[in-house]
Amino acid sequence: MSDNQTGSSESAAEGAIPRRGFLKIGLAGTALAAVGGVGLALRDSALREMPAGGLKVLTRREYSILAALADAICPSTGPDVPAPSKLDVARRIDEMFSRRDEHTRKEFRTLVGMFDNALFSFLLEGRITPFTKLSPEARARSLSNWEHSGLELKRTIFIALRRLTGMIYYSFPETWKHIGYEGPPTETALAYREINRTVMAAERAARLAKKQAPETAETESRP
Repeated sequence: MSDNQTGSSESAAEGAIPRRGFLKIGLAGTALAAVGGVGLALRDSALREMPAGGLKVLTRREYSILAALADAICPSTGPDVPAPSKLDVARRIDEMFSRRDEHTRKEFRTLVGMFDNALFSFLLEGRITPFTKLSPEARARSLSNWEHSGLELKRTIFIALRRLTGMIYYSFPETWKHIGYEGPPTETALAYREINRTVMAAERAARLAKKQAPETAETESRP
């Protein structure tokens, strides 16, 4: 991926994040976040290896949760379709949040941590197994529960995560083929497009002139 492609895709993803916090979750969300932070509610997560170069914002546990969420939100649909974890989408998101303010980073980390919090998960989903330890099928059911929940807070969180993850995942050229995207146009393609546009404009002008010619001749032949 070129630097220009990377920059433009990350700028688009960052545009999905409100400047004053990742989510405006209100008093109800704040209370749930407080529950999610209770130490006794934490259970062991299935940790992943730290990425090369380390992390800038997330802890290893938060990184592991986010990687599991990304794999569930954008699951691989075939051998030629890379999973988000293979592209290290979670590390890219960590890099992106390193450029956000402290309040936004803290809010996002709290949100991610909720998914492996036993007490929080039990209150909202009725499960106590950490998200990172669920099977792929169970993870899909969990996210479906969030997507179709009657609670606006849960739907808002799911939509925000899906939008963020999708924007980063589909910024990788490796994902373009299976969605029929050929990638941004090259300079040659842009030049050809401009030439084609010019030729088409000339042809339209010629057809219009040809159509108007008999009318002009007829007008001039009149006494």
